[in-house]
Amino acid sequence: MVGKNLEHLKIPLTHIQSATHDFSNEYRISYFSNGNAFYRAELEHYDKENPSSKRHNTVLIKRYPSGNKLYGEKEFLTEIEILSGGVKHPNIVNLLGFCLEDSEMILIIEDFSNGFLDNYLGNLKDKHVLTWENRLKICIGVAHALRYIHNEMEGQKMIINRDICSYNIGLDEKWGAKIINFSWSVFLSPDQEIKDHNLIGVGKRSYRDPEYEKTNKLKNESDVYGFGVVLFEILCGRLAHDPIYLKESERGLAPVARRSFSTRTLEELIDPIIKEEVGENKFVLNRGPNKDSLHTFITIAHECVAETQDQRPTMKDVVKELEKALFFQYNNKDNPKLSLEDIKRVTQNFHDDNFIGGGGFGKVYKGNLQDGEGIKTIVAKRLDTRFGQGEQQFFSELQILLDYKHENVIGLVGYCDENDEKVLIYEYLSKGSLDRYLNDTSLTWVKRLNICIDVARALDFLHGGVGKQAKVIHRDIKTENILLNNDWKAKLADFGLSLICSINQETDYIIDHACGTKGYVDPLYRQSGFLTIESDIYSFGVVLFEILCGRSTFEIQKHEGHYLPDFIEKSFKEGKHGEVVFKQMREEIMPKSLITFQEIAYKCLHLDREKRPTTKKVLMQLKKALVFQNMASTMNQFAHLQIPLEDVAKATNNFHHDNIIELGGVGIAYTGRLLWSGRLMEITARRFDCKHGEGDLKFLTEISVLSDLKHKNLVSIIGFCDEIDEKIIVTMYEANGSLGQYLNSPNLTWKQRLRICVGVARALSYLHYDKGHDYAILHCNINSNTILLDDNWETKLSGFEFSIKHQVCLCEHTGTLGCGDPTIEKTGGVTHKSDIYSFGVVLFEILCERKALIHNEVDRSLAQMAKHHYEKGTLHDIIHPHLLNQILSPQSLLIYSKVAYSCLNDDPAHRPGMHHIVAKLEKALELQLHHENIVRPFFYFIIYFFGIHYFWMVIFLLF
Repeated sequence: MVGKNLEHLKIPLTHIQSATHDFSNEYRISYFSNGNAFYRAELEHYDKENPSSKRHNTVLIKRYPSGNKLYGEKEFLTEIEILSGGVKHPNIVNLLGFCLEDSEMILIIEDFSNGFLDNYLGNLKDKHVLTWENRLKICIGVAHALRYIHNEMEGQKMIINRDICSYNIGLDEKWGAKIINFSWSVFLSPDQEIKDHNLIGVGKRSYRDPEYEKTNKLKNESDVYGFGVVLFEILCGRLAHDPIYLKESERGLAPVARRSFSTRTLEELIDPIIKEEVGENKFVLNRGPNKDSLHTFITIAHECVAETQDQRPTMKDVVKELEKALFFQYNNKDNPKLSLEDIKRVTQNFHDDNFIGGGGFGKVYKGNLQDGEGIKTIVAKRLDTRFGQGEQQFFSELQILLDYKHENVIGLVGYCDENDEKVLIYEYLSKGSLDRYLNDTSLTWVKRLNICIDVARALDFLHGGVGKQAKVIHRDIKTENILLNNDWKAKLADFGLSLICSINQETDYIIDHACGTKGYVDPLYRQSGFLTIESDIYSFGVVLFEILCGRSTFEIQKHEGHYLPDFIEKSFKEGKHGEVVFKQMREEIMPKSLITFQEIAYKCLHLDREKRPTTKKVLMQLKKALVFQNMASTMNQFAHLQIPLEDVAKATNNFHHDNIIELGGVGIAYTGRLLWSGRLMEITARRFDCKHGEGDLKFLTEISVLSDLKHKNLVSIIGFCDEIDEKIIVTMYEANGSLGQYLNSPNLTWKQRLRICVGVARALSYLHYDKGHDYAILHCNINSNTILLDDNWETKLSGFEFSIKHQVCLCEHTGTLGCGDPTIEKTGGVTHKSDIYSFGVVLFEILCERKALIHNEVDRSLAQMAKHHYEKGTLHDIIHPHLLNQILSPQSLLIYSKVAYSCLNDDPAHRPGMHHIVAKLEKALELQLHHENIVRPFFYFIIYFFGIHYFWMVIFLLF
């Protein structure tokens, strides 16, 4: 029987009968030969995301047959045990509830809006929607689920499904595949096999493992066989028991596919729909399979349906091959495979005159390639597969360069895999590798810092797995693998030794033997073979000191007898921190910049991995070192704005607590009266928290931004103070404080709210696009607390401590919780569209009179709530009635809400620009003012005599 711990999942039979009109055929979507029936209906059920409440939505209702001696209660309870237990995977169905009353046995599972896979096999009408890419993704999803239940469950458990077939694969609204049936499943411990297990009634024979049938020996390879049949079904577009196959074999498709494979006639079985995806003129209609993708898929499918269990691959191998097939398919789209003939022509048949370098992996050649944009210079790396990189390393580097694109990672142009030749084609960087410039006096300290920052950004991107399910460990960080373009911009290259591992992997990545370059390799990795991202940090630490010393680790080993890490350790213990610096560069380095750089580089070389910094921390400290280096020139540039500390202290009553007006994340803001330039002014003095140097970068950023920009909707800087470890920015005092104080105030009218929005929009438009400056300012901290209001309720945008003077910048996530653009976390990219997302959140804060994060509702995001209500057409439900009473123009609200919603688009490319937003908000304000001036008496008359509900009915009829 079902345990008491599952009481929360029980759903009364009467509820199910009511939802399905007593199991009416109108609600039934499928019926199986074993008596199972599926119904689709609206039903209230347990909500695991919010256990204190119920959720009401569309579900699938799986009704077991009653009175069936071969199939019934045991299978029902097995399925509940598995789906309610520890089996949690994105490609396995979610159990929402169950019913066990009288003779009824019912499971409630999530809905699959695109039905089941079998619906699309043999159905000419529906097959067209399954492109080759769709088919591959479905297969990969199911393969991941099988790998999970076979090898990756907690507690060394293993489940054999025993009924893998296209009928038991559901497809959600995004065509994601999930295994939906576990009624025949059994638990096993690893390496255990079950003999004499009852096979009667288990699945259709066309999917059943022939060895299991003969011997009753059950292993996970039986699932592999069933999955292999599904693979061939997807390839051929027909069910395994289609009469066309049963004519040739009583076991259906699998024996027919094996025979066709061996006689090389399998192409005759392939679904013609796939072949038709490419038209006669090779115009891609629906992206059919390329040759490599198809070959990889067919090969692994054939191995899965081998007659004996010991000949079949593991699901781990199956996943790998299917992902390779998808990789080939994607590659077909974005990076054309170049012919060997083309590459020979480009490199003059790999002529010695084109040779520019080499190593254990092979040789590198330079060439000129003709493409759609003209002739471009490229680099061709020709792998020597005898000694260096083999097939696995070749495809690993190829996958990384195709999937992990970043401005500081070398760009891939194409590749060749032909006649045992494996060649990778990269973009050409004119200055070559960094190791050639270590002792170059023209490479200034500022240039060196920028190179370090570029490499740190690349590593932060790779280690963070931004937007991916996996992270990349480079394994060979060294100056030879850091390439430079003509502007000294650095790009990380050579991913031949790199490894891709799960972003959620908690344990160290273990490999057989350590790889990398002596003098750079993490000693713990070299000794133990345990590899983590911290091994890259160690190698990067070596590079940082090479850049500082102006000498390579090999040169130091040659003259000092040991590699750079030991040399640095010895020098630092002897207190010779300054002596390790490149002699010709010592005078130009600012002391604070040097200290910051040396501290973070030294931490990178720590023998205890846990004490090494993350790439985010390294990146932040390197940026700080650059700020300290530039600080002297920056302070001289803004010398006219400097205010003595004595004057600021006097103005704020010596920073008295009565003068505090804000406790912010970057420091404390005080109000006061300052006599400056002969005028007595009301001021705000923000005192930055500079413990450990954390506030220095923000302090300088805000000064440089505010001193350069002048706009009526930006806060005005008066000056700053930089004395005795005090860093203070003085701005004009804005009498009405921040917008955040008034969000739920009934005194802030709709007209005022619209004017505030227009003011912020104009300020952002100026920051993003104004022709008066030749750069874009990205604010990166738009929220209701950085929007200030003067005594006339005019908007003044503040909070520029996170701002960036770039068109696009890859950096750490900044901003305020609840207002930040979620795509920053997924892609690592902050653009002007990130500001627009944050502004969209503010627009809904203003409309809904509530903060971005609603803490009393399980930290529910206002952005998500507002989008949900907008899409359902119920936005009025989250607008306060007193504000609705003031919105006299429905068209004004329509324009406002539409632009706010569009700002929150998940795809930054589809968010509007600030010029468009300004125009729309100005129109919304214009309509509101027009109605207030023209028709207010009429509407007030209706509201006074008939009430607000009658008012909205009149509005509906009018518009």
